[in-house]
Amino acid sequence: MLFSVFGLLFFNFPAFSLDKKSMYAYSNPVSYGDSGVLAYCHSKHGPDGKILLDPYLEPFFENMRDLTVLDAGCGAGPWSLRAAQKGAFVHGVDIQPQMIERAKQLLVEHGLEQKAFFELGDILELHFPEHYFDKVMSINVICNLPLPRKGLSKQNALLTHFNELHRVLKKNGQVMVSGPASLGVVLTNGKKSREAIINDIKQSVIHVNVQNDRGIIHHINQIKNVQRATFVVRNEKLILIENEKDLMVGEKIWRKIPGLVVPNFYYPEEYCVKNLELAGFKILKIERPTLSNTKYDPAMASDLGEEYKNTHPFVIINAYKA
Repeated sequence: MLFSVFGLLFFNFPAFSLDKKSMYAYSNPVSYGDSGVLAYCHSKHGPDGKILLDPYLEPFFENMRDLTVLDAGCGAGPWSLRAAQKGAFVHGVDIQPQMIERAKQLLVEHGLEQKAFFELGDILELHFPEHYFDKVMSINVICNLPLPRKGLSKQNALLTHFNELHRVLKKNGQVMVSGPASLGVVLTNGKKSREAIINDIKQSVIHVNVQNDRGIIHHINQIKNVQRATFVVRNEKLILIENEKDLMVGEKIWRKIPGLVVPNFYYPEEYCVKNLELAGFKILKIERPTLSNTKYDPAMASDLGEEYKNTHPFVIINAYKA
């Protein structure tokens, strides 16, 4: 899910709260509330995700019958459901209670409650034994891991996450990791020119009160004609990122994505690959889907701007434990 583990996800709903008493290791995780979970489930991966993410994840779910699978940062459970439909036994872990409840409901709705188990937990400190899973997946989770990681060792949170996945995966088992990409590109819905939209954004962010997260969320939610864009707060100003090289590894960013505003952390593809390899994984394949290299129904792309032809909003990395 475009965001899965603990990040702030908001639609145009007013209700949300900071959970300052969480038993888990993330600092100040956010409670979505019922309306936030509904917004998350409604938006899913957005119109671009339906073309440039979901089909590329599907091969991972082939030949899953009777396998034991981990969905780390399962969110509301759509990919746990897919694995269960393919005959796998699934363990889903997420830090959001409302997400776990929705994931359980999803299984009941599909009559698959005997095929998956969901629980609250910290994906950086999994309780499963070594060599337990046949396959593990981390779908749009990595952008939610803070750097530096509090409460554990000095290693970065991304490496901690990958080390845990490696630990619980069987030898030769496969891992799939996906995350956002092209964070320096403003991706539009094609209704106005990209130049006009960028100009509108720059004019609108001048007077945003960056001392108030709610204000930032509310303001970015008002931006029109944008599917995806990245913002940072620097020198007490909200700034639109137009070049990914301007971002620092682990930096907190604000993401405008379809229907949602997502505070995330920035990790470039090469950093993710490096940490997967440091954790002991061998890379099998890296995919960077664009409209130009993807077969799709043109009607599905009616809300995607010209930028999508040669820009990949997601990266999908498949690797295995040697």
